[in-house]
Amino acid sequence: MPRENRASISEVVLVNAMLVYLSGRESTTLGELAEHFRIPWKEALAALWTANLAETASHEIPYDLELPDPDGQWDGEGEEPGPGARVSLRAGAARISLGLDELLIVLALIDSILEISPSGPQAAAVRETRAKLAASASERGFGTALWDPPQTVADAATTSAVDQAIQQESYLEFEYYRPAGGAAESERVNVVPVDVKSGVNPLLRALKDGEFRYYRLDRIGGARVGEPASAAKSRAAQKARDRADRKEKRALEDHGSTWSPEGILVQLTLDPRARWVAQALPDARIIPAENSGDLRIEFHARSVEWLMTFLVQIGQDVKHIGPPALAARVAHACQAMNSLGKGIA
Repeated sequence: MPRENRASISEVVLVNAMLVYLSGRESTTLGELAEHFRIPWKEALAALWTANLAETASHEIPYDLELPDPDGQWDGEGEEPGPGARVSLRAGAARISLGLDELLIVLALIDSILEISPSGPQAAAVRETRAKLAASASERGFGTALWDPPQTVADAATTSAVDQAIQQESYLEFEYYRPAGGAAESERVNVVPVDVKSGVNPLLRALKDGEFRYYRLDRIGGARVGEPASAAKSRAAQKARDRADRKEKRALEDHGSTWSPEGILVQLTLDPRARWVAQALPDARIIPAENSGDLRIEFHARSVEWLMTFLVQIGQDVKHIGPPALAARVAHACQAMNSLGKGIA
């Protein structure tokens, strides 16, 4: 992704992966760390110093790094920065308590990253974090509420080429496939990629012939990195991205969730396997069901949009939604999203 004042997702994932790597070792050298993550040792040291100086709301960070001075700032004391300098994580991460609903949100966010991440040590570290969270939930009896880890939506060569082109601010050339009747049609396109948006169908956002376009990642094939984009083209792509972001934000503000302090009354009939839902929601109430084999619960949702994301997590264990007026609103929202999906290239 283009370098900005704020850290990009790839930079955050890299720092997290390095911390996970260090947590499993007493110490390692900058050279070994750089070789493992396939980056220069100076970049590895800079990333660790970024983590070491991170600011949080509590002004505390849940780890303690032992590092040489930043490159170019050695004062003559301690180890001189270089590939042979040792680094270590002196203290393990603090224990964080998560409710089941919070855990499901964290897993969903992790999965949205894994679906679009190229294979490599960074993705492996994120998968390791996910596995630990899932194991912890299973030990506490919530294993049936979880889902399997995702697969990347595109092949390794495609995700790697997309990531490389974004990082290098280069052109990306690929074959783009569209369904046409019983067959698939394709066209060869050459774009300046900007970023990848995660979601049900992750989208590559890119500038093509002066227009900001969206391409489904799972319909891209034969991708290869092209020539570096000019500074003018890169700026144009970033400006187009910023305009698109502002437009999406305005749309959410104009047509987003309607919220009330009392929330929306929800009545769900569920398969008994989904008993975790009642345990995950603080105000959920189990009510008698006509069919003794089913589970009926009542709770308040803060918006229809929030409810829809929660229903996705419950999946096929949902048998009925009530009251009828709410069920109609959920159905209408689903139809609206479905029509939006049909408009994507």
